[in-house]
Amino acid sequence: MTCCSVDINAPRNADYQASYAFPVDYSLSGFGARLQVRDTAGAATAYFTVTTTANANLSAFVITGRYLVLTIRKEDLQLIPEATPIYDDAVLAYDIVLTDLDGIEHYFLGGAFIVPAGVTE
Repeated sequence: MTCCSVDINAPRNADYQASYAFPVDYSLSGFGARLQVRDTAGAATAYFTVTTTANANLSAFVITGRYLVLTIRKEDLQLIPEATPIYDDAVLAYDIVLTDLDGIEHYFLGGAFIVPAGVTE
């Protein structure tokens, strides 16, 4: 079930949404999904977590058949500190773990989580 390394580019001044499609004969029904964003892989604290249950800012995964849709609200993206200098992109790390029907966790996807400052607020 492991896919690859894919960077996410999510500007802090807008909501972010991505959709992942699995093979036609595959169903994610009953699966769980979890994403965390941290300064680096292995860092002690996550800035936020997204699961199939919406968090306080309404960021969530939605699973429908073979599709996994990730929505991260800008309120979560704004929890990430601005880069230094401020006009640079903040570059962090993320991964997505899927939990199957037997409760086994599978690394699905990960990579750099890039947050440009943005202009429009």
